[in-house]
Amino acid sequence: MRYLTMRLFAVAMALALAIGVVTLPVFSASYLKCNGPLKGWRQLRDGTPHLAIVVTIRMGRNKSLWWNGQSVSWGEFRKLLRRSATSNPTPFLVLDPNPSAECKNVNEVRYEMEKVITCSKGGCGEGHGRWLDGGEDRGR
Repeated sequence: MRYLTMRLFAVAMALALAIGVVTLPVFSASYLKCNGPLKGWRQLRDGTPHLAIVVTIRMGRNKSLWWNGQSVSWGEFRKLLRRSATSNPTPFLVLDPNPSAECKNVNEVRYEMEKVITCSKGGCGEGHGRWLDGGEDRGR
């Protein structure tokens, strides 16, 4: 009887989703709830550019920033972005926001990155996980 109830529930949910009556909640990751990465930014599944030097920028829920694991102020963050833009090769920047970070703060970091690096042409990525060539995620 329990199997039949579960099966009927699954069929009802599938029909409700198909006709648009019910929407499933989206994961609470910032990069999903804040309109996702900007156009042209890579996602974890895309992987990094071949032989890229990867710099990870983490953002805490309280607007705190870490550059490759080192806590930095917003002023230091901007300086590091400018320095990265003039480096040869230019590093591939990955934004990894805390799932509970406010969207306005996540967007502020995105736009700071976009101003300095050609993120919209594939120079940046956004998402949680270990960025490897081809997007292989082996966790942290």
